[in-house]
Amino acid sequence: MAKAFRQHREPPAQGDQFQIQTLWYRAPEVVFGSADYTTSADIWSCGLILAEIGGATFHRGHDNRRTYTAALFSQLGTPHEVTCLTGLPRYPQGMTAKSKAPWSAKLYSVLGSGGYELMDRMIVWRPDARCSAAEALADGFFRAGEFVLHGGQANAGHRHAWNMIAGTMATDVLMWLRADPFLHDLSSLRFDLVDSRTKSEENRKIIIAGAVGTCSSGKMCGLSLARPLPLARMEAWLRAFRLANGPQFASLQAQAVADLRCMAPLELGENGSHFLATPFSEWFATCGELCITAATNSGGTTHWSEPEHLDGGGSIVHMGITLFGRRQLVCHQGTGSPDVALLCKPGSVYMGGLTGPLHQVHHVAPLPGEILKGSGLATSPEFDDGLSVTVMLRTSLFPHCRSRLRNTTPAPAAMFAKLAESIRCSFAQLTFCLPTLQQCERAHAAAAVSVATRSGAPHAKRVRAK
Repeated sequence: MAKAFRQHREPPAQGDQFQIQTLWYRAPEVVFGSADYTTSADIWSCGLILAEIGGATFHRGHDNRRTYTAALFSQLGTPHEVTCLTGLPRYPQGMTAKSKAPWSAKLYSVLGSGGYELMDRMIVWRPDARCSAAEALADGFFRAGEFVLHGGQANAGHRHAWNMIAGTMATDVLMWLRADPFLHDLSSLRFDLVDSRTKSEENRKIIIAGAVGTCSSGKMCGLSLARPLPLARMEAWLRAFRLANGPQFASLQAQAVADLRCMAPLELGENGSHFLATPFSEWFATCGELCITAATNSGGTTHWSEPEHLDGGGSIVHMGITLFGRRQLVCHQGTGSPDVALLCKPGSVYMGGLTGPLHQVHHVAPLPGEILKGSGLATSPEFDDGLSVTVMLRTSLFPHCRSRLRNTTPAPAAMFAKLAESIRCSFAQLTFCLPTLQQCERAHAAAAVSVATRSGAPHAKRVRAK
């Protein structure tokens, strides 16, 4: 579409006729006749392309500036407060003020929270308020699957120094995990004191405990781990995560074993000896908690903060995976240093030594499409309007004391401190990644074949022979 209309670089005269960008993706400052548009006009176009990937079509199909402008106003609201636009020569005067229309649920499910928020930073009326290309490329939406240190290599804690790594899984992986059949038929969930694997917190949160793979612990936080966590796809995701980071975890285990073997037997104690004798696959993330939280109530958006606490030392390394809803994890350093805060959106994953800091979880307002609806769970009215879902994966270490309870430190304390420091150093030095959808699907299929093989099904024999 490029054409020469002026030999020199002075701005065009008022009456010059010029066009840049396909109309359907044209930035508003260009539509309204600005002679001073910049590269931010291309960011606007990218934002509309993201919206289109999410199913939006309001900007398409127009053959003139008038209908295109009307479509923008209907979806995005009128920009009357943006004087840099309203003062342009082609801005339509006398427009009735309109409010921004909600996006469709499909857009949130396709783009995920990260994609939606990036789009929202691009489709901004004020050109100077849009994100830059460099900022967009640094956004987590384009870095899905990466794990990076969050808050620093060595944060102070009430119990020990700690750190954590955090990242966002790819949207297709999140959608695959969300499609686990258990999450969409919770009507059979029985929540009472008879079930030894469940408990509630303030009638807002249901916790279901279960083992993930081979687990050497019988209980966690007083809940039974006798049955598997009822999320087959999450177990496959964890298996894929371990395989994708096999060398890193081997290095972490080897370093921890080397550090502990330098200690005297009395310093190690029974818990230290248990760690040295336990394979990595039997202690890392083998205890699971499925946390289901009411997202809204009859009064509107619920803002709820869980009590501050120290995790039980048995969870010396744990992971938090958010499937639905939003949580703000705030870890206190306790030394006058600033808190370390992490916003956990759908698809967020963090892993670290969270037994170190006193911390608190704040349940914050979700965006449309971020909560689970239609699950059939209705134990009380608070759970009818939508659910947040988080999975916590913890270790199964230190069986020789009550370290699986909150605020409890494993004995001997010197051994626990040495192991926590070894793991912190490994997290600071190693690079981890999150599994792809293909890796998750392969792990899920392999688990199905394994189950069929153990049951002696004819289909399993055919698969094995093939």
